[in-house]
This record gives sequence, C-alpha cells and structure tokens, in this order.
Amino acid sequence: MRFMIELVHLCRKCGKTNFISIFHHDRYALSEKLGTEFKSECRYCGVEATTLVNNVYARIIPLYGMIVFGLLLLLACYFCYFLWNEYWRDSVLVQNKSIQFSFIGSCIPIVIMAVLSISLREKIMTFNK
Repeated sequence: MRFMIELVHLCRKCGKTNFISIFHHDRYALSEKLGTEFKSECRYCGVEATTLVNNVYARIIPLYGMIVFGLLLLLACYFCYFLWNEYWRDSVLVQNKSIQFSFIGSCIPIVIMAVLSISLREKIMTFNK
C-alpha cells in the first residue's frame, strides 16, 4: 500500500505542492532520516527554502488510488455478472452451491476495497497527526 501514499510539502512562495522522494510511515522516522529541517527546491518557481519536517504531510496519489479501486470495482461487477448468468440460465438446473459461490465471490472485492480504504485512511491520519 506504500505505492499509493506520497509525502508532500507546500512551497512558501507559490503555494504549490512538492514531493519528497524519501518515504517513512511516521514523522519520527522521517526526522531521523532528514533531520528536523531539510533544504528543498520548488520545482515550479525554483526557490530554495528550508522546510520543517512538521510541515510535511501525507496524501493518496490520486491516479494509483483510482486505478486500484477501479480494478476492484470492476472485479466486483464481473462477479455480479457471473452471478446473474448463473442464476438466470434457462433449461439448466442451477445448483445452489454455485450461486452461493458466485455471491461470495462478488462480495470479496467489495470487502477488500473497504478494508484497503480504511487502512489507507488510518495510515495517512497517523502520519498527519
């Protein structure tokens, strides 16, 4: 899940976000690696400034988040489509176990998506405290 989180800080002059290439799950480990202050250069306006570790915050990378949640939602829709085809077949005896398997299979991606979003939110909130 680390690939979905990025550490950013705001430029004092232009106010745009700049990314930090070093990643840690908490501020203490980040301050051990970088120190309490580090020099950074804004990639938009080019101003070099000293930034405090307390001004760094975590956020979700929107593109990766949309791709992961979209794939899980697509997988859930596929299982629902499979369930629909199993249930509505004509002239074939549909076994109850296959319907139950399809229903459980359609619930699994939705549960994974819920657990992933909750744990991702907790990690970001823990860092941003």
